[in-house]
Amino acid sequence: MILILLPLFWAAESQLPATVTPNRIWPEDAPVDSESLTASTDFVCSRISQQPEEIRRGVEYPVPDLSEKPVGGPGSLPSLFTNFRQEQVGRLLSETQQRCGMARMDPEACSNAWMDYFISLIIPFGLPLIFFVVLLFLWCTCCFVACCRCCRQMICCRERAEPKRTSRTYIIIGLVVWSIASTLIIALCFPVIDASQTLHRAVNLNLCVAHHFAKEILHGSGWFLGMEPALRRLSTVGTAFDADSRSVRRLNEVLRTSVTFSTKHAFLQQRLQHLVETLSQVAGVTAPRRLLDHRCVFCNLALGRGLDGPEAAPPLGFPANGLLNAMLKELSQSSSAAIANIRQNAERDLTGENLTDLAKNLKSANFSFSVFNEAVVKEALAYLWVKNRPHIDTVESIRNFLFTFAAVLAGVGAVIGWVALIRTRVRLRKNMARLPSGRLHLTSWCCGFAHAVMAMAIGSFLLFLSIPVAEACVFVRQDLLTHAGLERYASVFGVVAPPGASSTEVKAAQEAVRLAQACLSQNRTGDMLAAVGLGAESLQFPQTLIDAFYQLDDRKTEPPVGVQFADLLEQFITLAEDFGSTFVLDPQAADNTTGSWGKLTLNPNIENLLLGSGLAASDEVAPDQVTRIRGLNAYAELIAGPGQYRFLHGTAGGGFVIQTDRPSAAELKSLPLEVQNALRYAQNKEKLITSTDSLLCNTLSSTDGTVQARSCSVAEFQLYLVSEAKLIKQAMIETSEEAEAITSSFATDLKSELLPILTSLNGLASRLNCAPMWKRVEEVDSSFCMDIANALSWIAVLSLAQSLAGLVGLVVQYKVWRRLKDNKTLTEELRRYEKKLKQHQRQLAELEKREAAAKDDEWAVSAARLDLHIDEEDALNINTQSLR
Repeated sequence: MILILLPLFWAAESQLPATVTPNRIWPEDAPVDSESLTASTDFVCSRISQQPEEIRRGVEYPVPDLSEKPVGGPGSLPSLFTNFRQEQVGRLLSETQQRCGMARMDPEACSNAWMDYFISLIIPFGLPLIFFVVLLFLWCTCCFVACCRCCRQMICCRERAEPKRTSRTYIIIGLVVWSIASTLIIALCFPVIDASQTLHRAVNLNLCVAHHFAKEILHGSGWFLGMEPALRRLSTVGTAFDADSRSVRRLNEVLRTSVTFSTKHAFLQQRLQHLVETLSQVAGVTAPRRLLDHRCVFCNLALGRGLDGPEAAPPLGFPANGLLNAMLKELSQSSSAAIANIRQNAERDLTGENLTDLAKNLKSANFSFSVFNEAVVKEALAYLWVKNRPHIDTVESIRNFLFTFAAVLAGVGAVIGWVALIRTRVRLRKNMARLPSGRLHLTSWCCGFAHAVMAMAIGSFLLFLSIPVAEACVFVRQDLLTHAGLERYASVFGVVAPPGASSTEVKAAQEAVRLAQACLSQNRTGDMLAAVGLGAESLQFPQTLIDAFYQLDDRKTEPPVGVQFADLLEQFITLAEDFGSTFVLDPQAADNTTGSWGKLTLNPNIENLLLGSGLAASDEVAPDQVTRIRGLNAYAELIAGPGQYRFLHGTAGGGFVIQTDRPSAAELKSLPLEVQNALRYAQNKEKLITSTDSLLCNTLSSTDGTVQARSCSVAEFQLYLVSEAKLIKQAMIETSEEAEAITSSFATDLKSELLPILTSLNGLASRLNCAPMWKRVEEVDSSFCMDIANALSWIAVLSLAQSLAGLVGLVVQYKVWRRLKDNKTLTEELRRYEKKLKQHQRQLAELEKREAAAKDDEWAVSAARLDLHIDEEDALNINTQSLR
């Protein structure tokens, strides 16, 4: 019962001034520390077979709309009660909570609000409770009647003047009524006990779920860090990121000593990226680009094939994504890159104003989390169920005892009643003159009265209580656990800044409300850090720094720029020297800006031989060391046969000399189409060889990092590539030297200072997602608003029904007892009266005899006296005569 009372009254109690009184009735409050809470959870959950579902991190649980669910289920008693109440008084509980929230600083106003609410319950739900009070006084009166005959002679229950024989009709009616009543009493014992056990199981399940909920949200679980660990971490991290802390001082010192390395490493990356961008402009990356229908072979070796097709893929033994990309990847995974990442992120996020803002936000978040933890987590959850668990267990034990005792009384009273009726009937048949005693009927009546009063008390109290329970569920589902409701009723939770509060306290209260909205509303986000202004963007750097420290640990024994970087660079230089000027015929789409004809029709017999030809006079070996790149001389022979054409820059052949402007357009028209197209490609070869601006040889300044654009020829392009490769090698050497000098500072000193703090902070970001918390809210709601509310309502109705059946039965037993008691009492009184009358008559007869004898004696005395008097007179006369 205390479990049912507390959810409704916890808010009201929080409004009243605290009084410290010794706890003599209830057992000690259950502590909520981690060890005690775990032990209490194991103890409570061991009493049930159905355990709460294990929440797994990262699982998206469905979110049913609780506001659409009727309390107890469709058509249930709690649902009918709440619908009736809403038709009569509306949502009075919500209004009461609002009044209490607005009157937080005025406990009397809150008490008045609750008083108005409970007064509204009196009619009709309080009538059974009133009837119970009347019945209790009636029981006391009847007990006095049973004990004192003077009471039985009062006007209200005066006994008859003489014994009266009960008619057969009354006997039959009494037996029928008692049979029905006693059958109902015993029959209702089973559903009442079953409902009581259901309520007991529901209470235990609710306690178990609430304990799990409290343990997980307070002290953490696999899916949630826990409020207490989060507060400790926020406090530790906030202190560690103070500007004067040891960690920050050490960080600033390391950053100062690594300035040169940062510059060298950045310049190495810039040189590599610069060459990538230059070659990308030459060859094209997002779309294939052809210079006069020719493809840059070295560009494919440096950048990969891109969209140029399978034939442009680097041969086996070369990086598939190109040498430059491979070097960039190797550098990005090296220890120098890890140092650079650590330095860059630390300098950006842990120095200057960013560090100040971070420390300020962490301390502010700590304050907001504290308010949320104390007001919502502890007061509304841990203290409600966990801390009151001993009280709940005690009340449940008392309730179970009362239900068992009431059932025993019902059974005993019914059995004794039947025995009394049978005994009375048998004795009356044996001896009609001797009336049987009504003590058994009195015993049955006493048991029935005790059972009826107890059942009426339980039923009326639980019926009166079931309405606030059902309305509390409706209030929580439809009003409280919504985004707007949590803000509206924040003051009920105690999440409100007191009058005259500082801006920090006001902000903490507002953020605590946002935390509740992020975790406990149906449209929740689950991101607790975002609710306090520490969103994902502001806490991305811990994971980045942690990864960089781990990368540094893994790579610190390797060369600073990577294991393969130097080999790749040497291979790059060799290929630049060998293939820097290699361009092969590989037409794609026509492009006037690059002078490309696109794909033209060639003689099928020689098409594959013409395509892929290069710019050198003689044949060359391709980078795969297998394929042959045909030179200008071979190309000229394939156009129309040996001796027909030769290139201006060729060294063999004869006949017509192919130049940039020859053959002319008029000369080409006289030739077959396939020969025309082959000559057009040949002219593009001459144009590319003689061009001085088709290629790019952009240079990067080593002082300010600016790029100077410059066009160049094929020959210059090859020299440019070799020169750039050597500059990259020089930058690599300088970067490696600087990295080796500072590696220990980052890998040992700075890591020991920052890594624990970053790990702690990163744990906050990754494990403070409270979205799965709604699963526990659903379980608590289901066990309370479905199981407990239903069991509570049914127990109330069944207990009231059993009490009414008991009242009918005890009336029969009372009437039988009074009839027997009165008849026996009056019969015995008549017997005593008759006996006394006969005794009186005998005494009167004896008295009359005595009186008659006395009269006879008196007459004899009188006669004797008369005779004596006569004798005396005669003697006197004689004497007189003698004297005379």
